Amino acid sequence: MLFESLRGGIGIHAVILAAGRGSRMGALSDSIPKGLIPIAGKTIIHRLLETLSQSGVQSFHIGVGWKSELFKEHLLELADSYSIEIVQVSSLEKGPLHTLFSVLEDWAYDSFLICPADYIVSSSAVKQLIKSHRSGGESRVVTVSIAAESKHEFPVYIQSDGRISGLGSPLTDYDSVYNSAMLIAASPGTIGHFRAAYASSEKTVVAAVNQMISKGMSVYAVKVTERWFDIDSIPDLLAANDILLSEQVSPNEGCIVIPAGATIAVSREIQIPSGTLIASGVSIIGPTFIGPACRIEQNCRVGPGVSMGQNTKLSRETIIERSILFDSACVDEGVCIKDAIVYGNHIIKESE
Repeated sequence: MLFESLRGGIGIHAVILAAGRGSRMGALSDSIPKGLIPIAGKTIIHRLLETLSQSGVQSFHIGVGWKSELFKEHLLELADSYSIEIVQVSSLEKGPLHTLFSVLEDWAYDSFLICPADYIVSSSAVKQLIKSHRSGGESRVVTVSIAAESKHEFPVYIQSDGRISGLGSPLTDYDSVYNSAMLIAASPGTIGHFRAAYASSEKTVVAAVNQMISKGMSVYAVKVTERWFDIDSIPDLLAANDILLSEQVSPNEGCIVIPAGATIAVSREIQIPSGTLIASGVSIIGPTFIGPACRIEQNCRVGPGVSMGQNTKLSRETIIERSILFDSACVDEGVCIKDAIVYGNHIIKESE
């Protein structure tokens, strides 16, 4: 097992499961892991690290597998800002529990969060989870975040006192059903149970937690009111893009952010210091994000709901609406794109 310490640090810890291929992304998964997909100027994993850090997490342990070299390269770029340790996961087909087990094999820390790498969540939701888990005392082994509404309707069955009766299906009597995208807080005593579940050929974290519930262990839920979900598909990506742009993303250096409701009509060619060139006749409708060193040629229409990565090129008279363009994407003259992901010269529609 490869274990790389990128930067030291102590505090609240998080285990991020980033080894999977993400097959529901279709052809996009052949080129890039989900966590490295850029939305409004930042990758999904970068946004997650930022959110967890704002919530009090100071140490990140990330299990990587599919396209791991790309992950390592990106995480090295972030290592000056975050305390990151990378664990190379050997067998992707063994599932997320194997990824978790790989990270916990040399674990020497206190309570920890378990989170998928393709996760959009607010810092207040994470803080609610951490506070609830700590308030449960030494007997609390697992706390799962739940909501009445979330992007994914993974059912969590709850008793009136907040105790969980089952994940996915009820194991005991229950009073209500909520949804969860499986952001979990766990105590150190759960490590042996995760290992036992893995040894019994279970593949998911859910199955391991259900084993704990079956044993009568203290597994509780905390209701969160903030928006949160994981990203499994192209429609999920575009929905996340809509949300982030609607929240008026703060521009990075050299980027352009057009807020919702605003429109810029360019009458003559302009070039900003970051290298972005916008030709005459271009209309940009917010919310739209444009990275540095982009080129938008004559009579293009961009937005609303567009994220453009750096070095993107739009040839003249193209129309782009509600789409994500990766770094160095290139769109041919006269093409109309809506509800799509563009990487290189490839266009993946939401419906595909």
